[in-house]
Amino acid sequence: ETVIGMTVSNVTGSAVNVTVTYNDGANDTRIVKDAPVPTGGALTPIGGDQKIVLEVGDSIKVSSNTASSVDAVMSVLEQT
Repeated sequence: ETVIGMTVSNVTGSAVNVTVTYNDGANDTRIVKDAPVPTGGALTPIGGDQKIVLEVGDSIKVSSNTASSVDAVMSVLEQT
């Protein structure tokens, strides 16, 4: 699978910091770390020229410094 886009939106009434991490099944690699997302704003950590190819066992993790503060949408191109 190829991740062709990802948007993380802030759904709270205050700014939050977001970290997006790629995991290859054993190791974490940060795509962005503590990126600020203002109230009502969004972050696009994957998209445009940047794509990520996922293999079986790989994952993308999204975390925030505030619980239940962000929604994430990811567009994936699946190859069969």
